[in-house]
Amino acid sequence: MDKEKLINTVRHSDTWLSRRRALIALSHQPDRTLYDVYIQALNDPVGEVRHAAILALSRLGEHRAVSELAKPRFLQSPDLTIRWATVRALGQLGDTHIIDRLFHLVDDEEWLVRNEAFEAMREKIRILVQEGDPAQASILIRMLGVKDKEIVELAIQGLIDMESACMDILIDALKNVRPSIRRHAAFILGQARENRATTNPIEALNDQDSRVRA
Repeated sequence: MDKEKLINTVRHSDTWLSRRRALIALSHQPDRTLYDVYIQALNDPVGEVRHAAILALSRLGEHRAVSELAKPRFLQSPDLTIRWATVRALGQLGDTHIIDRLFHLVDDEEWLVRNEAFEAMREKIRILVQEGDPAQASILIRMLGVKDKEIVELAIQGLIDMESACMDILIDALKNVRPSIRRHAAFILGQARENRATTNPIEALNDQDSRVRA
């Protein structure tokens, strides 16, 4: 079946399985003009068709799809396959800022979604550290405040690796309203090699939280 017939099937077929199969067939064609077809299919009433549209967008590699896929109706969908496919697509299409969208999914009830979110965040943190942009280090600082230990460990290691680039933001984090962020910031500064990394935590010895003082 040629492209136009497949597009017509996606848009007008009364059979959801035909719409899904047409999307899958189209997704094997690296054709950027199909972007709008996939975006429209995200509104299909059948979950299996929406799932195929998400996979198609991921294969297409269009970064502009991120803003649509990052919406709660996909990331918080009751359908496991939708949530998993969305996280996977965002991991492939999004930049390091997508980390913010993936935070809550490390607590998802399904391990497939949790694992996909964790792996996507791990890769984005690797890129963030590699780029060494101090403006993006604030993302890692926010990660210090989550409950998931693995996520916190990822953020800690990332900030340690970025030490010289994010020293100022780590020092500012010693005054964060959240004790867990102050505590982890003090720990990271303790691993640093710069002199000011030791002078600033001295003030934190008077912190109201005993774990920060420790």
